[in-house]
Amino acid sequence: MLRGIKTAALAVALGTAAFASGGAKDVEAKRLLITFENLAQNGGFFFTPVYGAFHDNSGFDIFNFGEAASPVFERLAEDGTFTQLRDDRVANFPDSQGFALNAGVGPIGPQSSVSFEIDVDGNINTHFVFATMLIPVAGRLYRPGRLG
Repeated sequence: MLRGIKTAALAVALGTAAFASGGAKDVEAKRLLITFENLAQNGGFFFTPVYGAFHDNSGFDIFNFGEAASPVFERLAEDGTFTQLRDDRVANFPDSQGFALNAGVGPIGPQSSVSFEIDVDGNINTHFVFATMLIPVAGRLYRPGRLG
């Protein structure tokens, strides 16, 4: 099962690196297609709805590895509720752009994917972060390159 996690992390990490490394000024707004694919085999694990954001790297972070999750992030992980996380992000980082995949729909099952299109201003929002939780692995939060 971890093979699927590593593959998914690599695909997202590569997409993130390509977006962030295009940090030259005067980058026009681009429409991006964000796809989250659960590569687990049938009968494998699920993911909670995915919350993500494009930001300017001025301090926005969904959670910190090794620290307890905030109550706001716990809501995202446990029941897919992202409203407070979104409101906090918008209040503190008004130029950032966020999204939620499968919010209100339910977990993302094995061998399935969800997609979302977003227009991103590459002059402002040069970094990308996302988070989800593995099900049925209680208490394991996931973001590219880190399992905590």
